[in-house]
Amino acid sequence: MGNRRKSILNKPSKKQSISYNEGHGFKKEVEIQLMKYLGRLSPEIEMPARAKGVYGSNSYDVDIHITIKGKGLFANRGDIWVECKWKDNSPVRESDIQKLVIKAQDAFRYVTEFGGFYYDTLIMVSNQDFDINALSYANALDVLCLRFYQGQLIEKNAPMNWVGDPAWMKQENY
Repeated sequence: MGNRRKSILNKPSKKQSISYNEGHGFKKEVEIQLMKYLGRLSPEIEMPARAKGVYGSNSYDVDIHITIKGKGLFANRGDIWVECKWKDNSPVRESDIQKLVIKAQDAFRYVTEFGGFYYDTLIMVSNQDFDINALSYANALDVLCLRFYQGQLIEKNAPMNWVGDPAWMKQENY
């Protein structure tokens, strides 16, 4: 009976989570494409990075941190937080965007209270599409959504101030 019980407990689940190597590979591919996407702005990429928050006892993981050194639209901006979201068969949902925004707002609050640099632009990249509620929410808070598909980045929304003065920074209920 002991062997039978052991085999039942060690049975692999139908839903396997993405391995660390696969996730890191996805982030690396996104990094390469972001260099092309933002190439004319001479981005500097750090991977991974951290963002310290007021409410979190630990700092937050930032999948890709991009620094732009003051050119064009980014003349007064510079630090981009890129969240890479690998999804098996479901689209990115509004709650996925909300989690990113809440973490970024907490990090922004930390900077306003204690000083330091802050991320002033948010980008969500996924291998799957974004549902309509996620895109609507992202547009309202100026989060750029990109789909990584067949080795390319495809813009899925058009937030008005994603490189200017994003709405997620002005929202007071954080």
